[in-house]
Amino acid sequence: MSYLYLEQGKYKEAQAMLEQVVSINKRHFQPNHPRIGHVSLPLAYAYMYLGEFKKSSDLFKEIDKIYTHTFGQLYPRRFHVLVGQGRLCYLSGDYAQAELLLQKAYTSQKEKQSCDCYRCLEYLGDLYRAKGMPQEAIRFYQEALNRIYGCFPKNSAHIRRICKLLYFVKNAKKEALVPCY
Repeated sequence: MSYLYLEQGKYKEAQAMLEQVVSINKRHFQPNHPRIGHVSLPLAYAYMYLGEFKKSSDLFKEIDKIYTHTFGQLYPRRFHVLVGQGRLCYLSGDYAQAELLLQKAYTSQKEKQSCDCYRCLEYLGDLYRAKGMPQEAIRFYQEALNRIYGCFPKNSAHIRRICKLLYFVKNAKKEALVPCY
């Protein structure tokens, strides 16, 4: 249910539910158990979407520590942590750190033909658009579209959002500069 709330933009409802899930798991597992990382990841995103950047940042760091301690640097779920941290830096205005984290996440997934990578590519497009680099933004938005065609229905909100961003960048529309999740 909490994932549905996140997808619908009902972040407060998702947060409340996810905090309960994390609390229950912390009572049943050791503090650095991977299950804690898995259930905490959506909560870190909920905090970010609610503008609670400090809580989100702290939780992303905790999750990353759990994953690297348990599985090492190459653990595939670290990709989602890097993307979240990169998006958080972007929203906080730290474009240099955002670029570093998002590029690191992208590089780790570039060769895989997974749909997961589209969000990272979209965020890189947002970053380059904000930095005034429209050609780079277009390249990443286009790659994001290429990744998700076939993964989502053609008229899905994911595809429509990226198409809209691509249109705004190609037509130099400034109103597209608002953050979109």
